[in-house]
Amino acid sequence: INTRLQVEHTVTERVTGVDLVEWMIRQGSSFSEEAIQLNDFQPSIRGHSIEARIYAEDPANNFAPSPGEIAYAEFPDMPGVDVHTWVKTGTRVTPFYDPMIAKIVSYGENREEAIGKMRQALQKTELRGIISNKEYLENIFAEERYQSGKLDTHYLENIPTFESSGITIMAPGSYTTVQDWPGRTAEATNTDAWRIGVPPSGPMDHLSFRVANKLVGNDEGTAGLEATLSGPTIRFTDNRVVAVCGANCNVTVDGVKAAQWTSLFCPKGSVLKVGNMKDGARVYVAINGGIEVPKYLGSSSTLPHAGFGGHNGRTLLKNDQIDLGEATLTQNPNYVCPVQLRPKYAKEWEIGVLRGPQESPDYLLPEDMDMFFETEWNVHYNSNRLGIRFEGPRPKWTRENGGTGGSHPSNLLDNEYAVGTINFTGDMPVAITADGPSLGGFVCNSTIPQSELWKIGQIQAEDKVKFRPLEYKQALEAQNTQSRLIDQIGKPSKQFVPVKHEKYAVKDAAILNTINSRKLPNGEQLPKVVYRRQGDRYILIEYGEDILDLNYRFRVACLEEFLHNEKVVGILETSPGVRSLQINYDNRKISLSELLKVLEEAEHSLPSVKNMKFPSRIVNLPIVLHDKWTREAQERYAKSIRAEAPYLPDNYQFVADHNGVTRDRVDQILTEANYLVLGLGDVYLGAPCALPVDPRHRLMTPKYNPARTFTPEGGVGIGGSFMCIYPMDSPGGYQLVGRSLPIWNKYADHTNFEKGKPWLLRMFDQVKFYPVTERELEDVYEPFRHNLYNVKIEESEFSVHDYNQWIQSDEIREETHLFSQQQQEAGEHFLRKERQYWTEKETATATSSARQTSDDYENNFASENIIKADLNGAVFSMAMKEGQHVREGDTLAVFEAMKMHHTLTAPYDGQIKRIWKNEGEIVRVDESLVYLEPFTPRVLGDQ
Repeated sequence: INTRLQVEHTVTERVTGVDLVEWMIRQGSSFSEEAIQLNDFQPSIRGHSIEARIYAEDPANNFAPSPGEIAYAEFPDMPGVDVHTWVKTGTRVTPFYDPMIAKIVSYGENREEAIGKMRQALQKTELRGIISNKEYLENIFAEERYQSGKLDTHYLENIPTFESSGITIMAPGSYTTVQDWPGRTAEATNTDAWRIGVPPSGPMDHLSFRVANKLVGNDEGTAGLEATLSGPTIRFTDNRVVAVCGANCNVTVDGVKAAQWTSLFCPKGSVLKVGNMKDGARVYVAINGGIEVPKYLGSSSTLPHAGFGGHNGRTLLKNDQIDLGEATLTQNPNYVCPVQLRPKYAKEWEIGVLRGPQESPDYLLPEDMDMFFETEWNVHYNSNRLGIRFEGPRPKWTRENGGTGGSHPSNLLDNEYAVGTINFTGDMPVAITADGPSLGGFVCNSTIPQSELWKIGQIQAEDKVKFRPLEYKQALEAQNTQSRLIDQIGKPSKQFVPVKHEKYAVKDAAILNTINSRKLPNGEQLPKVVYRRQGDRYILIEYGEDILDLNYRFRVACLEEFLHNEKVVGILETSPGVRSLQINYDNRKISLSELLKVLEEAEHSLPSVKNMKFPSRIVNLPIVLHDKWTREAQERYAKSIRAEAPYLPDNYQFVADHNGVTRDRVDQILTEANYLVLGLGDVYLGAPCALPVDPRHRLMTPKYNPARTFTPEGGVGIGGSFMCIYPMDSPGGYQLVGRSLPIWNKYADHTNFEKGKPWLLRMFDQVKFYPVTERELEDVYEPFRHNLYNVKIEESEFSVHDYNQWIQSDEIREETHLFSQQQQEAGEHFLRKERQYWTEKETATATSSARQTSDDYENNFASENIIKADLNGAVFSMAMKEGQHVREGDTLAVFEAMKMHHTLTAPYDGQIKRIWKNEGEIVRVDESLVYLEPFTPRVLGDQ
């Protein structure tokens, strides 16, 4: 068989009706009746047919291969057109095979009709995420010589040089991504993303982003670019109006200095260069017409560590080509940001917060809150889009421990977080930011309102921050003023509304309302309800006491269903936890007092939960216990964050010790338990907050203090009494006990996933683990991701009545009580060690800061040969030793900062004479790292 004929046989088949491949097969058949007699065959030619091949190649870059993931694929379904392809949305085009991804064949009664249908078909073909030759083909079919048929073998050499539309990234800068505003939120996308652990993403500094868009004539939420610390270099293929807002930096157009916070004109072929940030951390580039990328879950925003949104789900790279929307401006409108809106950046920041949801006296002492507001907090080097970490004194706490939430007093049974909330992960406060988690179990003492949230996007490592309490009314006034000013950009200046600079108020109460426990006529005792303030856009509703009672969760389910059925105007989204429900509301459509009234009325309208039943699938998942991947995460934590933690070097042994059981018993519990899913998004992306149905299976562990910056996808952790499966590489605080399968499928292209819903688990599912080896998990891990392996899911239901009868039996109550006592006694030892560690650490820190170093760098070494740090971070790895010879460009060290790795290289050939920093140590800007003695020419030649 001549398989080469397969390439063009679709064209001949269209005009002759002959399938050449079929003929070849029949001709080669051993059955004589199948053979085709060709001697007397006369083909009948009718009409015209054209084939266009779409390749994953870059025509503007000498047709270089363009491998990658296809973020969106759509092909035409129209008469007279055939499409032959192997790709769909989510297909990864590898660099290892022929880059052809589709053939489009058109047919017409004449050449003109065939060309017309081909042009329509190409216009209706959409491929995003990779570069293809589709636009190049469209240009050819539109070209006059092609349409007239005046072609020869040199035709392609003589057509105009191809230039793709949009922009080309000549240099990406640092962590440059596509974002839109307000991101993947309920109000913008009509999806319950936060409810299942999908962060909103969007710009870290919404103020600069929105202003930039208005300066170029876009809607304020139009997709644009965000860069961190270092900006991109962009080449334009058509005339565009642009604006650069945010951190102070050098901006040039074709080498000529340009201003920030004003509209700029970039003509076709021009190059916009955005330099390094001087003050502030992030810069925003808005382009008239906006960035055109496929929306994921309703938004264009990028979530890089999850690999979705934006351009191919990642940060931008050199030579990326990004599509733009249609330009609406043909010349520079000369818009300028009003001075009232333009922020001033510094190294010392003052950020307003609203108190709550959890503060004094329930969780923190009054003196802890005073300390929080009086402290000048230092921004930790490991801050990023997931959260901003702050270094400072430790709170003393109201409680000795977190009760059923965990051993540390910062631990809660559950807590749905708000974007901007100050979350105490152990004793370290962390501001939850645009890519942060929605559900966890740590105390949050205050929340940054919308009007102040932009500041979090601009602070750098080692900046100083003081928090100040705001009144709710002030927060709303500032939000409304910001919005009015942004909306008026481009309008006559007389319409600008001045910003009121009010002094910070004392406080607003964190607890908004309480409904005490009461008894129904049927004898059912209803739990107390507490309504807590959570910034200016959220309310947190808590049922009962901070204890494990599944009846609280069933009550939450009733309230959530009631509110969904009522369709209350202004309620955007509800997010359930274990005993709590977060209400996300639009303060422009419903006032806080009106919302509280609605919620109180709802509470008094809810039915009894005693006889309810919930759908509850049994989801069987493999698990490798105490696996190599989670051990690597622990080693990484020890190297860069905290080496002497009591849960190191072995989380698994720590879990056993902390519960007073053997490792074998931990094995047994993990594979016998049925983990009931009470919430989704416990860290991220559909991750379960799951509790063993049987209380005798409820292992109790404290969380990491401080939290990890890395956890592998599929990692299984225990925190408090809850189990979580990490859906992606991410930070985390649970004690790691094993690894299972990925529970997030980006395109939900799997028989185990519901169409359009990329999360595997549902509320009230029961997860059941079965043990496998590392090799067995590796054999099914990627096949499961690609729908080549399925897990067993059994339909079932959960009866509240049956559960309550069983849990109250004498046997279960007695055995549960004994296990709880055993856990409490074992856990006390850990608590004593932790308190002693932090006390000694505080003492050591104070002594170290007062001690003068005995090694005088400047006196003992030539200053010009001292290699110094150019950023704040931690030494992740040292690539050399004292006495070692290195060449220019060799790696000296790798630093970890803002969840990114930065490499320090040798600026010249030489020998390492002195190293002042070790792996895991913190480094500051301009701090001495290495003394590199340069080689003489003679020595260099000897190496």
